[in-house]
Amino acid sequence: MVENIEDYDSKFLEVENGSSFLSQTDGRFYLVNQLKVTEINEYGYLATYTLPEPCTAVSRSSSHLFFASRKKIYKLLEDGSFSEKKLRKRILGILAFDSDTPLLVSICKDHKLLQISLNESVICLEKYTDRCDASVLYIGKISESIVLCIYKSKQFVKYAVIGLNGADIILVRKDTLSTLPTVQVCYTLVGGRLYIILHDDVCKILAFEDNLCLFRLLRSFPTDSLPSFRGHLQLINEHIISCANVTDDSIVLQYFDVYSLVVCKEFTVKLDFTLNSLHAVHVSSGTMKLLSENDQSKFVSINVAVNNDSLASLLNYQGDVKYDNVQELEKLIESSSTPITRSLVDYIIENKLTSCAKKCLRSIHMPEIESVRLVKSDISLLNDLIQYTRGSEAEMIKALKEEVDHATFGMFLEQLFTMLDAVDVDQAYFNRRIIGFINILLDAKLLELEQFEDRWVERLNKLVESCQNECQDLHSLLSFTTALLDNKFKYTVNPLMVSYNISL
Repeated sequence: MVENIEDYDSKFLEVENGSSFLSQTDGRFYLVNQLKVTEINEYGYLATYTLPEPCTAVSRSSSHLFFASRKKIYKLLEDGSFSEKKLRKRILGILAFDSDTPLLVSICKDHKLLQISLNESVICLEKYTDRCDASVLYIGKISESIVLCIYKSKQFVKYAVIGLNGADIILVRKDTLSTLPTVQVCYTLVGGRLYIILHDDVCKILAFEDNLCLFRLLRSFPTDSLPSFRGHLQLINEHIISCANVTDDSIVLQYFDVYSLVVCKEFTVKLDFTLNSLHAVHVSSGTMKLLSENDQSKFVSINVAVNNDSLASLLNYQGDVKYDNVQELEKLIESSSTPITRSLVDYIIENKLTSCAKKCLRSIHMPEIESVRLVKSDISLLNDLIQYTRGSEAEMIKALKEEVDHATFGMFLEQLFTMLDAVDVDQAYFNRRIIGFINILLDAKLLELEQFEDRWVERLNKLVESCQNECQDLHSLLSFTTALLDNKFKYTVNPLMVSYNISL
């Protein structure tokens, strides 16, 4: 469906001839022309800064604005002048904080290192013997204590997760995103921790899992299946990707379902002037801000108001799940070619696809809340969940709180007791997994302890004894005892309140 948009504001920017696009920070765009840097804010107003050397990078925080040249950092002072710091290394990237010192990505030629530094704290990312050809694709804060840096060379694209600890930094994780040397771009996108890696022939959509500090592949598909991907890309959510292209007198915004690769929405903005290229797009509160050039190489800032109902339908779009057969779906899940989303789980539950549910529960990309929903629909799947599903205990507790009611809690607990009774002597590991899940179920505190049925308390009493006698999982005993205290249960009349001498 094509929707024509006529509500837009445009402003031709008075910048010097020869200016070129440098970077984008949220709703601010930066142009550079030799020693001059022009900042365009969200309202289209300009600020021009003249530096002693050509600028290669800009970063702004709420209280500081930093510029970087090849080997110098410049900080804008209140009187409009700059403080200057010279370094003995080449600066590739810069990230401003609300402090007097930015985070730097740089090349140290003396020791042949690619490194990240903050104050005196330095982390080595790569060592090299010849000339370092690395460049920074993205650097930004994921949270108040986590920074993500994505960088590439001719051999790889890697990411580094950096932890902030006051004035110090620590390397939390470093891993490879791609080994293909043809990587062209990597976008960080509006609305969450979602990223696109675009090669010549394949597009990958990834989500950054902040609790695990790693990337999860959401979708991978060949770019030749979507010719319009030659435009400016943005990810609206994990289901919708947008492409912005310019024609002679209009801007075309297309929104694709990333699974079916069909256009689910298209906007056309008719202009009263001609555009030649599109440099940057920023989306905020129903407004799209675009930085373009017209046919006379003049920069123009365009604000487009998108209908709130149209935008809401895109943000809530979940996609249509359709598969030719069960075997195809099993292969897609097993190979991680399709993400495990709520719509996919709904499809599996509705069609009672037990084999596909089992494949999901064995996937390392299985969201905890969707695993709970699958087990709710078929309690026999609890066995697969306990044996194969790996994830965050905190997320599992959160999922249980959202999805499990009184009756379902009882169904889960009864099934866990039945599974314990069926475990063979030589399956001690599985026994511990069952006890561990009982522990998680109790930690979720879904019921007041007064609501526990007598037979549950009796079985839990026996479980506490066996945990101690067989040294299977002492944590279960300690956790459930804590649950009793938190719920102010009267320990004087409850035999579960016991004490043991524990040596660590």
